[in-house]
Amino acid sequence: MEFQRSFFSIRILPQFINPVKIDLLVTFFLLITPTYLFGQLTTVNGIVRDAKSDEVLEFVHVVFEGSSTGTTTDSLGEFSLKTDRDFERIVVSFMGYKSQVFEIETGQDNHLEVILQAEEFALDEILVQPDDGPVRRLLQKVQENIERNNPDNLGSYSYQRYSRWEYQINNVTDRMRNWRIFRDAQGAFQYADDSTRFLPVYFSEQLVSNQFQKDPRRQLSIIEADHTRGLGMLEDSEIAGVTAGLEGGVNVYDPSIKFLGHNFISPLAPNGWFYYDYYLLDSIKTESGYDQLVRFVPKRRGDNTLRGEMLIEDNFYSVREVNAKLSNTAHLNFIKHLSIDLSYQLVDDSIPFFSNFILNTVVDYSPIETRKDQRVELKAIQHRSYSNVQIGLEEEVKLSHRNLTYESQRVRDWYSRGEDYWEGVRPADLSDQERLFMAAIDSVNQLGFVRFLDNIAQMAITGYYDFGKWELGPYDYLINFNEVQGTHLFLGGRTGRKISENFSIWGGVGYGTRNKKWIGRLGAGYLFPSPRRTIMKAEYTDDIIQVGENERILLLYENKQHSSESNLLSHILKRRIINELHQRQRLRIVAEREIRTGFNVSASASLLRMHSPEFYPFLNNDQPVNNFEGAEVGVNFRWSWEEKFFDHGFRRLYLGTPHPIVNLSLSLGMTQVGRGSEPFSRVHASVKHHFFTGQARLNYALEGGLVFGAVPYPLLDMPRANQTYGFQTYNFNMVNAMEFLHDRYIRVYAEYRLNGFLFNRIPLVRSLNLREVISFKGFVGGLDERHRSLLDLPLRLAEGNTQPYGELGFGVENLFRFFRVDAIWRATHQWDSSPIGIRLRMEIRI
Repeated sequence: MEFQRSFFSIRILPQFINPVKIDLLVTFFLLITPTYLFGQLTTVNGIVRDAKSDEVLEFVHVVFEGSSTGTTTDSLGEFSLKTDRDFERIVVSFMGYKSQVFEIETGQDNHLEVILQAEEFALDEILVQPDDGPVRRLLQKVQENIERNNPDNLGSYSYQRYSRWEYQINNVTDRMRNWRIFRDAQGAFQYADDSTRFLPVYFSEQLVSNQFQKDPRRQLSIIEADHTRGLGMLEDSEIAGVTAGLEGGVNVYDPSIKFLGHNFISPLAPNGWFYYDYYLLDSIKTESGYDQLVRFVPKRRGDNTLRGEMLIEDNFYSVREVNAKLSNTAHLNFIKHLSIDLSYQLVDDSIPFFSNFILNTVVDYSPIETRKDQRVELKAIQHRSYSNVQIGLEEEVKLSHRNLTYESQRVRDWYSRGEDYWEGVRPADLSDQERLFMAAIDSVNQLGFVRFLDNIAQMAITGYYDFGKWELGPYDYLINFNEVQGTHLFLGGRTGRKISENFSIWGGVGYGTRNKKWIGRLGAGYLFPSPRRTIMKAEYTDDIIQVGENERILLLYENKQHSSESNLLSHILKRRIINELHQRQRLRIVAEREIRTGFNVSASASLLRMHSPEFYPFLNNDQPVNNFEGAEVGVNFRWSWEEKFFDHGFRRLYLGTPHPIVNLSLSLGMTQVGRGSEPFSRVHASVKHHFFTGQARLNYALEGGLVFGAVPYPLLDMPRANQTYGFQTYNFNMVNAMEFLHDRYIRVYAEYRLNGFLFNRIPLVRSLNLREVISFKGFVGGLDERHRSLLDLPLRLAEGNTQPYGELGFGVENLFRFFRVDAIWRATHQWDSSPIGIRLRMEIRI
């Protein structure tokens, strides 16, 4: 998912940590993460390293001397302890190393950097030949049976899946607990096993019945029940696809495991010996034979690998259990810990299938690295349990249309199940702590400050700040600056959900201090209470827009609020005067219908009048033309597969899919310039997609279109320019407005993210966690002379307008975890200033 302006974007890619839920909490973390949060207890934190190699050591025991209170270091070698007792020393011990004792200051914050010396023994020379033969033979047997044992290779199956998500804020200190905003909600804070406090913020559970067949491929997901407790809009919003999708979570049988936007090498990959060392730890007698316990350890730092153990049964050589965590989170932004507990069941005593899955993640959105006890972290825990598994369906999976491959449905009352229902379907009863967890969320939701943060999060998603019955916005349209209007001031809003969940009226008025003109908009919409998303809306706008601006930009930037690229941030970052603006008056009616899962149709009709730009006036045979009028009707078809999305009232945010997203737009219209009128028609298509090549990722998009008949040039297609120093994904970053103009065109956008493939192999640079990006954008188009009969073409049109254009870029992202810098080379049409430009972008990316 991506929210983007010319300079700032948020892109959070976790597949199993719900990306929207985390996005909505980013604001909360950035507001409550001061670096001065210190506890009143005795706090001891630090890191443990090997004296010889300087590598961090995990699983090191750290305890208060003379007690059983302690912990072990995590995958980063870090530890943290808190106590209200008067301990004076801690003991650090690890097998094969000399133990160390450290003095600590009671009631203070103690930070230690522990260097452990390996034990040395004087022995006669012994020659040891390692024998990895048993584990090699075992893993060879696993490889020979992997096609049979991989659940993804089954022809057809069905199952019921119970899922639960729990989110909490860790490391709540006394100072934070005593903040005025939490004065009336002290009972909301709970204690973890290590005596640290945490604040529950989200609890959700869901029951889904899934059916799958491989040939022909069909998948059906039926949401039986859903129950959510969360901060503000987390509780009210519907996350579809993310929680209802058919993905099986982590599957260790896959050669690579995709999550967090990265590819990780599975310990069962055919080339696993290149990435891992394996050790046979134990052989456990069972009723049917022996289970072999195997440990896998990465050979090198910096690879996308896991560290842990797996249990393999020796009848079918299938995996029973996997307990693993990321071997190194240093190259992943914000992820401080991630562990996976995965188990398989044998259906009919012979066919492996998913059984249970637990993902435990700690996310730190602090802008800077801080000590572990000072981080305000989000801990996310996801549970999945599979039951009622049936292998080999007697009947084909039935979807609502024979051409569908995937469909998601909901049963009646799926969102209003009572507690008696949930007690009957949960694999295990909720613990007392989990029930307190839910009650604490209800308590926190009553706090005024939390409601304020919720409104800020909603504003980031919807564009409006909620005052109850009325919402103010859109926020990025309230103030702006341009050469035509001068200072542009706008006051607008819409009716809130307290007035109606389904009906909304919106509008506003604006004023330009330079041109002394008022602008405005008024619209209304209705969201039908239907299982399939159905919307009808109408809007009249009188506004100043960029010449050539149109809704086709929203087919690629699907999560933009509107088609305009003019806002306060673009003004601040502009690299040239932006005066290619003119007045447009338009009445537009739109009807949108979700026909099936992944297939949406929207129809539109519009009437418009476009006025002559002040700085680039309309001319016809060198005679001024004040304005022209037009009418257009069109339809857009959108296809996607297994896509995740987020619905919040009228707003739908698309969260991504591993498959292509295709749009096809068709329209017919009529224009009138002076006394003459001309019919026209238009075809436009786009596709965007991404896929992995090893640990790298390729993102690409294609656009193409045709305009039939003659139209005034603002209705032709202009390649999207970028006149700021910000980097834009689907704009041509070295092109200026009105430089190119086409009635037939093909465009390509490609971006190859290497994710540190080169930088991670360079000493010293590796520790900076930088990532490489290579990009290419290009287009080719044509322009017929027939359009000159209506309006003269712009004088600034490039001489090589119909010649291919291309720009290449090399970027470095993850600078200070938030910034990306690209050097862009304009490879063609190099007549205007320097062909090389530097573009900057701020983004939040795992």
